[in-house]
This record gives sequence, structure tokens and C-alpha cells, in this order.
Amino acid sequence: MNILITGISKGLGLELASIYASEGHAVYGVSRTMPNRMVDEVKWHSVDITKHSCRSAIHQFVLNLPHLDLLINNAGCGSSGYQLASVDPIELETQLALHCNGPLMITQAVIAKLRRAKHPKIINVTSRFGSIVRHQQGEFANRDFGYCYSIGKAAQNMLTICM
Repeated sequence: MNILITGISKGLGLELASIYASEGHAVYGVSRTMPNRMVDEVKWHSVDITKHSCRSAIHQFVLNLPHLDLLINNAGCGSSGYQLASVDPIELETQLALHCNGPLMITQAVIAKLRRAKHPKIINVTSRFGSIVRHQQGEFANRDFGYCYSIGKAAQNMLTICM
């Protein structure tokens, strides 16, 4: 399989890249910063998915692939602002760019490659903190979590449903 994974500098993205590469898949990974450790079989490129230029960068990165079987939109980070009064609107814009606009632009950049695969898949890595129902039920009451992160992940959940 040909696989593209965003957010491979560390954590889940790096582990997924390592596992898929060890299984013999062609893995292409992007992140803003160089991975904590390089996996020999993974082709890496520096891309900031919050920038509109990421579409052309990703398009060029996978240009020579005949198709793309799997896209894993994994890039993400947490946020501060644990009380409504302390939410920074600029941080909210950053979270929306990272968790919603970024996956949208990456998907748009590779949609033609995905359509050429026999059974293409898109995985958007999200979080239970993006669940409106769980928030309504009070599951996160009296717990420190970033409002901006939850809003960004809720937007990503809706993007996923709309796909």
C-alpha cells in the first residue's frame, strides 16, 4: 500500500509510520519538524498543514505515486484556555487550522491519487474531547482541558462526517 501520514515527528504518527514501513508498505510522512527518529523506509517532507501552501507541497510530494491507498490525517496538538474567559481567539484559529482546515487541504491535495486506488481510505485521528454529546452529558465537567482543542476536534469530526 501507498500511505501518507501527517504529524509523524513524534507520538502516534511516528509509530504508525514505523509499523507500516516495517510491514513493507510505502510510507510518506509529513510534519513541521523533523521526526524524533528517522525511519529509513519512510519518505519524509517538512510541511506545515496549517498553511495554504501545504496543498501544493503535498501534491508535489506524492506526484510520482500512481495511487494512494491510505491517508491518515494525524497531525495535532493540545491547547490551553481551561476556562471560557481565558480562551484566546488566535489559539482557536490555530486549532481550527490544524484539526479541520489542514486535514481538508491535505485530502484535497491527494483526492485524485486516492480515487485511483482500489479501496482508498481516509482516517482522521480525532479525540473524544471533540464529542458534543460527551460534553453535553458532563463527562468532562471539572476537568482541565483546552476549549480550543475540543472545538478544533469537534470541527474535525464534522469534516469527517461530511466526507
